[in-house]
Amino acid sequence: MNIPPYGDTFKKALLQFANLKVKAQNTPNMTVYVSPGGFWHYTSTGSSYIEFAGGSSGTISVPASPNKKWTLVTLNTSGNIVTIDGTAAPTPDIPAIPRGRICLAAIYIQNSDTTISEDMIFDMRPVFELSVKDHRDLQSTSLAASHPATAIAFTPGASGLVSTNLQDAIFELKILFDDLYVHAGSSGTSGTAGTSGIDGTSGTSGIDGTSGTDGSSGTSGSSGTDGSSGTSGDSGTSGTSGSSGTSGTSGTDGSSGTSGTDGVDGTSGTSGVDGTSGTSA
Repeated sequence: MNIPPYGDTFKKALLQFANLKVKAQNTPNMTVYVSPGGFWHYTSTGSSYIEFAGGSSGTISVPASPNKKWTLVTLNTSGNIVTIDGTAAPTPDIPAIPRGRICLAAIYIQNSDTTISEDMIFDMRPVFELSVKDHRDLQSTSLAASHPATAIAFTPGASGLVSTNLQDAIFELKILFDDLYVHAGSSGTSGTAGTSGIDGTSGTSGIDGTSGTDGSSGTSGSSGTDGSSGTSGDSGTSGTSGSSGTSGTSGTDGSSGTSGTDGVDGTSGTSGVDGTSGTSA
């Protein structure tokens, strides 16, 4: 930190608002000069003092005819000048300031401007820069409305939702549940159970049927007559026996005589023819 702090001369002369004052250049052009000074900035770890040694802005552009625009001159938390251009229009709106910027002045630029004069510069310096800028700065704070759901980031991921803060995600889920309720309808009441019927009486048994009579037996067929036996054939006649041969005469003594030959046997008689069998009646 510079010793003495930047802007200390102005403070000693009770010219506190000369600290970080935006003014036209001594020789006007399309830039502005910011006087030395510093400011307190609130962070998640506490407040820190940001110093600025003084210096000029970059060149500020002119909008096309017939438009005008607002340009903000700010300091970032590193102590550098940052200009923020608003949207050019016939009746322009002042632009929003992102987190981590302290606004010093707003400059109204018209399409015919060639230099920036003091009458175009409007002082926007806050008296103090200790305001909360981040939801993390409210950790452990239980004051009502100090933790708005809109300040809590929400990452949709695979949830199917499109909201990026918790408040919008809650509203989106409510719309989905309301739609489900409309389409589902309320359940009807269950009907009461009917009374049981009385049992019927048993039927009487049928009478047994009478047995049928046996059928009569059929008559036997008559036996066929036996056929007559055939007559036996005549027996064949026996053959005649052969006649015995005659005995030889005795030889004289001396050498023995030869024995005579046997007579031939007679031939056997032929068998008689068999009689034919009789025909059946």
